[in-house]
Amino acid sequence: MAYNYAQFKQLIWDTTRDFSLNEQQPELCSPSAINLLLGTSAQESHFGTYFYQRDISFGKGGLGPFQMEKLTEHSIWDNELKYKPDRRDRLISLTGVDSSHNNYALVYNLKYAICIARYYYWIAPDPLPDAYDITGLGEYWNKWWNRNPENGTVEEFIENWNRFCK
Repeated sequence: MAYNYAQFKQLIWDTTRDFSLNEQQPELCSPSAINLLLGTSAQESHFGTYFYQRDISFGKGGLGPFQMEKLTEHSIWDNELKYKPDRRDRLISLTGVDSSHNNYALVYNLKYAICIARYYYWIAPDPLPDAYDITGLGEYWNKWWNRNPENGTVEEFIENWNRFCK
């Protein structure tokens, strides 16, 4: 069973707004960011239908509504948040998660999954596409999240956007 679109969109909006450290970082909760996260969830977990990828028992595979890999989450903590205590403290305050070694926070803590996914996209060097350019959002997802054409395509992203986000 997938998430309710309106409720999940509101949760993403509220969470990314709260994660913004100050008014100088409005892009954290921009319409483009919200739609990118909605599309990522639609593509990766069929909008919350799946909590785990099948090969999770082998220590690989994504977790939660965005199917983030544990190694990606660890990299964010070890290579970003470790050196940015204001962002780390804000994440901890908002989500209650204080390290990447809480194996299932990506699954059981939606605020954490939203924040860490948004942070991952935020550190990508390219600007976000227009909020309503679904092809552009799919291309952005493919370049910065997917990185493997065997695991999804821009066309699938668009199909899943139309299936879950309309």
